[in-house]
Amino acid sequence: MNANQNARLTHTVKIAGPSATENVYGNKVTLLRTALGEDLRRRRVAQGRTLRDVSRSAQVSLGYLSELERGQKEASSELLAAICSALNTPLSEVLSGVAVDVARHEEAIARRLSVVGA
Repeated sequence: MNANQNARLTHTVKIAGPSATENVYGNKVTLLRTALGEDLRRRRVAQGRTLRDVSRSAQVSLGYLSELERGQKEASSELLAAICSALNTPLSEVLSGVAVDVARHEEAIARRLSVVGA
């Protein structure tokens, strides 16, 4: 037998929902795909555009774009670039916005932990 045949699964992670999962301390952890989907949806809605319009412009299926916005799918870099282009938004701006959202969520968790631990 080779090493791959002897390998055994030692850890599993169950994701409770598309928006967050429990980390080892029992706190909600924001998933990158959720933060990214929320940001893309916020931008699309702010432009008054429909899923159909953006999916057509980005050449992405409407269903897949919907799943991305709901945090159910991970976007490849190429797909994300196409969606950003369809939204006339720089990729760097989307990524910066997502980083800010994730940082806010992490800070909120840290505040809750410090109150609980105090």
